[in-house]
Amino acid sequence: MNNILYLSIMLNNNRKIYLYKQELISDENDKTDAEKFISLYLYNHSYNLQKNGEINVKFVLSIRNLNDYSCYKTEVYKSLEQFNKKKNKSGCYQFIKNSDLNINFGNTNKPLIENNKVAIDTYIRVYNSDKIKYIENLKYLISDINENTGNIIGENYYEWEINNWDELRIFEESQEFEAGDHNWSISLYPRGRSKDKKDYISVFLNCIDAKENNAEFSNCYAKYILSIHNNDCFSYYHSESQNFLHCFNKNNFERGFPNFIKKSESYSEDKNFMRKSLIKKGKTVITAYVRVYENDKLEKFIKKLKGSLKRNHDFVEENYYERQICYWDKLNTPYTEVYRIGSYNWKISLYPNGKEGSEKEYLSFYIKCLDLEDENNTKNSRIYIKYILYIRNYNDYSCYKIKASPTRIHLSKENPEHGFRHFIKKSNLYAKRKKSNLSLIENDKLVIGAFIRVYTNDTDDNSTLSCDEDMSGSILSGFSSNTSSILLSKNDYTQAIKSDLYNLNADERKSDYLKDLFFAMP
Repeated sequence: MNNILYLSIMLNNNRKIYLYKQELISDENDKTDAEKFISLYLYNHSYNLQKNGEINVKFVLSIRNLNDYSCYKTEVYKSLEQFNKKKNKSGCYQFIKNSDLNINFGNTNKPLIENNKVAIDTYIRVYNSDKIKYIENLKYLISDINENTGNIIGENYYEWEINNWDELRIFEESQEFEAGDHNWSISLYPRGRSKDKKDYISVFLNCIDAKENNAEFSNCYAKYILSIHNNDCFSYYHSESQNFLHCFNKNNFERGFPNFIKKSESYSEDKNFMRKSLIKKGKTVITAYVRVYENDKLEKFIKKLKGSLKRNHDFVEENYYERQICYWDKLNTPYTEVYRIGSYNWKISLYPNGKEGSEKEYLSFYIKCLDLEDENNTKNSRIYIKYILYIRNYNDYSCYKIKASPTRIHLSKENPEHGFRHFIKKSNLYAKRKKSNLSLIENDKLVIGAFIRVYTNDTDDNSTLSCDEDMSGSILSGFSSNTSSILLSKNDYTQAIKSDLYNLNADERKSDYLKDLFFAMP
C-alpha cells in the first residue's frame, strides 16, 4: 500500500469552490507492526485560502471495507476546525493501528482491508462565517466568566426555517432537537399567546422530557437564548435571554417570552440604513441555543429553599431566579430585575441604602407581581404566594443569607409588592464566615435571587398576610454548620439538516452507513 492516498472532494458553498485532500500516512518509524499506526488527515487546497481567507468546517473521517458499508472505523471532529493560510491541515496522527486493518472488525467478521482493497471516506460540513459569528454571539450572551465549564452536559444550536409566516396557525411547534441528553422544541405564537399579547410574537422553549413526564426525568438545569433573524442575513436579528440557570421539570417544562418582539418591529426595515426586516415575504428563521448543566449541588440548594416554605401541596407553579451583581461598591441606587416565573412577570428590587431612605445601614429587598399592575391583565386580580429572597456568594452556595415568608402572602392590584425592609445589615455583607472564610460580597460581586411558589387559594395552616402588613419572616443563614455546599456549574454542538442524505440512490447498507457518518457530526 502506498504511503499517501489522495481523495479530492468538490463542495459548492455560497458560490465558492473548496478542494479538499484526504491524506493517509502509514507510520514507518522503527516500531513493531503491532505498534504502527495509520494517520489520516484532511487538507484544504482552496485558492481562496492563499489570499488570507478562512473557512470553518466540521468533518468525519472514515476507513471502511470497500464492499461492506457496515464494516468501518470513524473519527468525528465535533468542534469547528478553521482552515486558513497558516493552517490547511487537520486530522488524526494515530487513526488506527496497522495491525487492526487486517483483523475482523466489529460484528461484521470482515477486515477493513480485503483483497488488498480499502475505502477512505469523509463527510464535510462547511459553515457560513456569518453564521459562526451569530452562533458565537448567542453563546456569549448566556455565558458567565465565573461558570464551571466542566459541569456542562451538552449544548446545541437549533434553527427553524419558516417560509409561510402569514399562513401560520395560532400556535406552531418546531421539530424536536437534542441538547444535553434531553429533547427540546420551540413553541411559537405568531399573534401572541393571549389576547393581551396580540401585538406581540410569543416564543417559548419546551423541555419535551419534562413535558411528557418521563418516569426517569427529575430536573434539568439549562441556560438558553431564543432569537429570530432575517432569512438571508445573520446580521439582522432580535434575541431574548435570561442569564441564569433555569430548572425544567414536570411542573415547569416551558420557558420563554410572551413579549418576545412586537409584530410591527419584526417587519420594520430601513433602506437608508441598510436595515433588513426580520420577516420578509413570509420568510424568517427562529433559533435556539440551549446549554445543559449537571448540577446536583444546585438541586440540593433548591430543595433547601423549598423545605423552608413548608406546605408543599396545592400550589400551581414554582420556580426560582437569580442574578449576579458586579461592582457592588458603585451601586448607590435601587437595583431592579424583571423576570418571569410560570405565568407571571415579576420584578425584584434591591435597595442598597434601605427603601425608606432613613435606614441606610440596612439593605431592603422586595418582589412585585407586574401583571397585577397591568391594565390589560385578564388574569385574577389577586394571587397567593410564598416566597424566599436570598443573597449569596457569587461562587459558593454555602455562603448565603435567606429570608422566607412565614405564611401565604396575598398580592393584589392595590398592593402588588412585598418584601423585607431590614433584609440584612450592610456591614454583614462583608463579614467572613468562620468555617469557609468567605463573605457574601467578594471581588465586589454577589448574587441575588428569589424562589416563588404560587398557590390556588389562600387556605393555609396560618393566617394569610396581606402585603401592606410588616413581616419579619423566617431567616436562614449560611453561617450555620448544617448548610449545604453548592456551586454553580457550565461544548459545541451545531445541528444542520441535509435532506439529500435520505434520497440516495444506493443500496440500503450504503445509505445506513452515510447516515451514520452524518449523524455522528454534532
